[in-house]
Amino acid sequence: MITSFKIFENVTPKTQVQDEIDRLMDKGIKNLSPEEMKFLKNPHKKQEPQNSNEKPEILKYYQIAEEFFKNVVGRDIRNFELTDHLDLWDIMNTEEEVYHVGNTIYYKYGVQIDPENNDDFKLVNIFKRISEKIKK
Repeated sequence: MITSFKIFENVTPKTQVQDEIDRLMDKGIKNLSPEEMKFLKNPHKKQEPQNSNEKPEILKYYQIAEEFFKNVVGRDIRNFELTDHLDLWDIMNTEEEVYHVGNTIYYKYGVQIDPENNDDFKLVNIFKRISEKIKK
């Protein structure tokens, strides 16, 4: 018995993230759960468990956060559970909105967000940097 194999040259195998994105897209956007939609918005975001006994660091910057949500995001801060892992991708609906907020942060506070650095999109890091700018 002869079996044949096809060999493809110069083909990069898919990563687990790419496989998961393909699986979800095959499922259909209307059939996705909220967690799956959240994954599709930012598939490379690291989900890290948080110790339930510790208070999030982001709460140190609550006053900045409250003003930020009111004047930059245009939404009520009480609509969100503030955690250290919350980022712009979680609070905005589209990529365009995320980048618009990034530009507003730059012009309003002088804080630059690096589009290549996922940590720059975390709200706790944005609030830290805004706090540092205000103290100067």
